[in-house]
Amino acid sequence: MEARYLYIAPTGAQTGPYTASELVQLAEIGGVDLSGTIVEEGSDNRWSVAEIPWLREAVERARDRRSTRDATVPAPSPAAPREVPTFPPTMQPPPDRLSDAEFSPLCNRTTYILLAILPGFLGIVGVHNVVAGFHGRGITQLILSCLALAGVLSILFGAPCCCFFAPLSLGLFVWGVIEAAVITRDAMGRPFR
Repeated sequence: MEARYLYIAPTGAQTGPYTASELVQLAEIGGVDLSGTIVEEGSDNRWSVAEIPWLREAVERARDRRSTRDATVPAPSPAAPREVPTFPPTMQPPPDRLSDAEFSPLCNRTTYILLAILPGFLGIVGVHNVVAGFHGRGITQLILSCLALAGVLSILFGAPCCCFFAPLSLGLFVWGVIEAAVITRDAMGRPFR
């Protein structure tokens, strides 16, 4: 979870909580003063706005825009893309990791790939989609797999040859392999672990 910060104005008024990017936006519209204070929510960490370089720069940019606007000079053209804010050492944001609740509880990526490929060698395709929550697609693949398997078995026992069972089996296997290579999220849109 991203750290959140409170802004305490020089007058003592407290606003927030804000993320680091929200603080930059607030500073760029003139809502932050250099003599204000930033407090990390849930901790005792405190910094003056002037101590945080990326926030100080945003406040100074807003001040420059106001002064040029007041002088009736056209606003400066947009600058090059800004660097990502760097935090003081005690203010490092957490790494970009998803929490356990944001991952798919249905299956992980390895299980999905194995269920797509291994049963495909026996002629059964679709188990991987049922496990990942793609029920309609998975059941369709399972039904087609059973039809293709029954057709191939009937050819082995001397039934007249119907030439579409073998290509159907091969096509279903290729379909499963392609899905194993491409699909990285479950039916709810959550990434596989």
